[in-house]
Amino acid sequence: MVSLNVLVKWILSYTKSAWDFDDYPIKVLHEQRQYVIGKQYYVNMENWAEMVTCDLLKERAIEKLKAKYESYKSKNKLLPRPGTRVQIGFASTEEIDNNEKLAYEYLKRIFTQDIVQTTITFISDETCLDDFVTFSPMSPENYKTEIIKRTLSIYGVDITEMYEEPVFQILRFINNANNCKQEM
Repeated sequence: MVSLNVLVKWILSYTKSAWDFDDYPIKVLHEQRQYVIGKQYYVNMENWAEMVTCDLLKERAIEKLKAKYESYKSKNKLLPRPGTRVQIGFASTEEIDNNEKLAYEYLKRIFTQDIVQTTITFISDETCLDDFVTFSPMSPENYKTEIIKRTLSIYGVDITEMYEEPVFQILRFINNANNCKQEM
């Protein structure tokens, strides 16, 4: 069933030839999810599955969604009409596939074995560590610091400078650092 918000935004989209963030139907949920400490705000553009973010603060969740939208807009000439259903596009997995064993081990050791075994997780070459905050039992406020600390403790590698990079690059960095240590 189509929400009134979607219908209104879709109709209004015909009055313009170019669309901005505010032209899209936004849905905000405030709920508790498994593996998350405290309630979070989940914000998404209705009918556009890739456009979703979450945060403990509603305003921050909306700002994250706006940044995600602006990033998409800067990389794509054509934008979907507000309110229309957008197909999910999957990024390449070539790089992550080359490190599949290390990726599984890393997620299992850094997060918890329960998350890896009970959560269906798709990891692409664009997946970053922040993408797992929703499934983490760690406090969202301490998430980044804790991931860096755990990686250093378990793998002996400081990923502070590259934390924002895709997971496959972090795995490559860990692999290279450990190979250098073994050669010494």
